[in-house]
Amino acid sequence: NPADRRSSLLVLTDDGVRLVEAAEQTFTERVTELIEGALGRTRAAAGAEILALLRAALERDDIGIPTG
Repeated sequence: NPADRRSSLLVLTDDGVRLVEAAEQTFTERVTELIEGALGRTRAAAGAEILALLRAALERDDIGIPTG
């Protein structure tokens, strides 16, 4: 990592990208089932909206964004 020699920047292979995409889809589907089952669709949608707003604010303020 040219910006921080204590860490490394890695790039996934095409197979790795496909594997991550498949894992993300599976994870999202399962978490959605669990959350909607516990909270109901309306509350789950409201929670998702709140988390999206929080993420946008964190990204806007460069909080938790890797360097490099």
